Amino acid sequence: MFWSDNWIGQLLKTQFPELFSFTRKPKCSISYFLNQEDDRLISLPLSQLAVAQFQEIQNLIQGRNWDENGNDTWTYNWGSPRFSSKKAYGALVGNTAASPLFRWLWASSNLGQHNFLFWLLLRDKLNTRNLLRRKNMHLDSYHYVLCNLNCEETCFHLFFECPFSRDCWSTIPIN
Repeated sequence: MFWSDNWIGQLLKTQFPELFSFTRKPKCSISYFLNQEDDRLISLPLSQLAVAQFQEIQNLIQGRNWDENGNDTWTYNWGSPRFSSKKAYGALVGNTAASPLFRWLWASSNLGQHNFLFWLLLRDKLNTRNLLRRKNMHLDSYHYVLCNLNCEETCFHLFFECPFSRDCWSTIPIN
């Protein structure tokens, strides 16, 4: 598709929005666009910005090497004509480097339930009262019930700030 496929590195309809608003065939192919006369493709008269954008498109088309056979080929964003679900997922989601804590966590010899609990803790997805408040869930109180500090129950408070959790951590010989 001339306007909606990524054949020059960016969609033409987003790169040239003013000219796209004047087009008569928004879903035309590249060969159709190249083989038609200008007045069949675009509604006239054009604004000055649309004329400038049309000249830019003409320069792009003239400066491009076209396949002599006229055969179009479909390639995915990763440059291959073959589909791969792994590469499609990578293109949709993107690649983000995971924290080394996650690698250490899953490689440890803890029970699966413990790994899952710590994974939820690292991702801030543990259902504390603070998270339930952020999810717009109404509770009578959002304070932590095991300590008398009258603080909101957050993951950090639950595991590190509360006197009860500090006492639990002090029983484990960790530096």
